[in-house]
Amino acid sequence: MKQNLWHPVVLVVLACSCSKAATPTLPPPIAGFWHPSAARVGEPVVFDASTTAVAQAPADDPGAAGARVTGFRFEIATFPAVDQALPTLSWTFNGAGHYALRLVVTDDAGRQSSVDSAIDIVADLADACTGASAPACGSGVCASGQCATFACAGDPACPALSGQTLACSDAACAVSAAPTPTDDAYGGDDVPTLGAADAGSP
Repeated sequence: MKQNLWHPVVLVVLACSCSKAATPTLPPPIAGFWHPSAARVGEPVVFDASTTAVAQAPADDPGAAGARVTGFRFEIATFPAVDQALPTLSWTFNGAGHYALRLVVTDDAGRQSSVDSAIDIVADLADACTGASAPACGSGVCASGQCATFACAGDPACPALSGQTLACSDAACAVSAAPTPTDDAYGGDDVPTLGAADAGSP
């Protein structure tokens, strides 16, 4: 009697899902832009974008990378724009006038944000204010003896100044009550550290 030597072989195929966890979508940087509201002809003016805020990786995903600012574009009236990696720029105006300004910041994923501002260049300028805030300043903010302009695209770009909390309103930081955080991706330490100020003037 012949035996059936054929035995069925059961092949088990295990499906494997090997896809990586989705990378969190980070928001664009929030541009922050400080400069004096007025300055003298022929004296260097420092434009400072170091209050620009960048997105951080979620706390529950320590392996995810946060964002990093890679470029600052300073647009000053009709002069050629200045693109650089540093957040500060020193600029000297040779004529009095009201000059339009724009800052555009770009992160390492190409996301951008911008903010507009302006500066008055005058022949002479007295010390305009003292302390952290002054009624003489239209913005209500006094910095280093001059009325200051902190242009902003959102609250995270407004610094704390001598104990005063600044909030972004109509694209300018002004003294106000503490802002309520609107996006957990931004925090108080989200300021890029990119090196020393550019001391050269165009």
